[in-house]
Amino acid sequence: MDVDLSEPIADYEAHVSVIRDAAVPLHAELTGLLTDLVRVLDSLAVDEPLVALKALADVRGDVAGHRTGRGVTPPGRPSGNATTPPCRK
Repeated sequence: MDVDLSEPIADYEAHVSVIRDAAVPLHAELTGLLTDLVRVLDSLAVDEPLVALKALADVRGDVAGHRTGRGVTPPGRPSGNATTPPCRK
């Protein structure tokens, strides 16, 4: 059975557009950093998907830690489980 998702997807995209327009704009420097991160993760997803997933998990852990007051993991140190080695390329 085929389900037409075009209408719900259009509704979602319209909703995201409204939210994005109402949101506080990001500084250009932060936008550039996020753009660079997405570009690197896209490349890793093709060449080394497990490394890309590890990087996303590390970023998610750092953001969650920042929100909960646990702080951000220092550069070069593994985030999350202390037994997880740092991501190396």
